[in-house]
Amino acid sequence: MYAAASFDQLLYLQQLICFVDGEQARLAALREAFRILRPSGLAVFSFLSYEVRSGSMVYSLFLAYLRLFRLLSRSKTSEQTLPWLRLRDRFNFASLLDRGPYVYWFRADEAADLLQTVGFTLRAIGTRRQVLEGRMHSSAETLANVPMDGALYCVCSKPSSTSEPRA
Repeated sequence: MYAAASFDQLLYLQQLICFVDGEQARLAALREAFRILRPSGLAVFSFLSYEVRSGSMVYSLFLAYLRLFRLLSRSKTSEQTLPWLRLRDRFNFASLLDRGPYVYWFRADEAADLLQTVGFTLRAIGTRRQVLEGRMHSSAETLANVPMDGALYCVCSKPSSTSEPRA
């Protein structure tokens, strides 16, 4: 365990938070990131983008199938919790039966809200497309109005006046 305010910068790339199982555990991981970042420090997070995934023709068909499968099987699994489609470089046929392993796909507004809930100030948000174009957005609302492609990236800072995570 690191001491509070141990780091000037944090990088949570490779969609690390998406692989944490459960909403409360993801929240706890972000609270810990907030705790170990020094006041005025910067953090970069990447998330799997549900908007990008659901916007794809192939994946939208899979998502429709999965919704129906979960409805018929009375599953309470979130529509954003998706089974891995590939394991060991092969198609994961168990995904057709809604079997894990699972990964969580964030909506842009959800990721921004979650980061702000733990105390971060959102500085920039965008997908791979916005990063490559050098046109990150200041809010998830403005990002929602432009084409998105690839992973979701959030650049955050910790306010200089606090070092304790929020509820």
